[in-house]
Amino acid sequence: MSAELGLQAQKKLETRRALTAAATELFLERGYDHVTVAEIAARARAAVTTLFKYFPDGKDALVFGREDRVAAFEAAITSRPTDKAVLDAVEDFVLERALSAPGRDTTQAAIERLILETPALRAYARKMWADCEPVLAELLAKEAGRDVDTNTRALARFALEVPDLAAQDRSPREATAAVFTQLRNGWANSRR
Repeated sequence: MSAELGLQAQKKLETRRALTAAATELFLERGYDHVTVAEIAARARAAVTTLFKYFPDGKDALVFGREDRVAAFEAAITSRPTDKAVLDAVEDFVLERALSAPGRDTTQAAIERLILETPALRAYARKMWADCEPVLAELLAKEAGRDVDTNTRALARFALEVPDLAAQDRSPREATAAVFTQLRNGWANSRR
């Protein structure tokens, strides 16, 4: 019985990967707006209903895989070393998940350009980050020894806008570092 479950899990993983690979190939070949879910399913040798079973949000989710962003975000922040500030952990997460590191493969860089240049994908990416806001506001409030309030929610919201804002910069990783430095130091201290 457990071998059968192992085979089923393996098959599901293979199907998910095939759908993601097919979507990525088609989007990069023809552009997001010129690809249908039926074409993605056909390239992956799967049914359209199967695509929606694995990716209920449709084409948008295929670009981002099936990561539960909120759970991954919360795990990364709560498992940080005790001497690491919440904003430092958020910056690390953003740099790892949202912005290509120098030397990353060209496919990843092309996907990031596609997201930035495609309004539907960019909106979906922003939603994935915005979904983390309540978790971050709670963690910031806890670190500050206070209740969640407008200030903690505002800081959380702005910190989670950084991936989208920085992606538009010529040097996204440097822009991210600069914004997080400013957030840590406070806006008033950044004026010169």
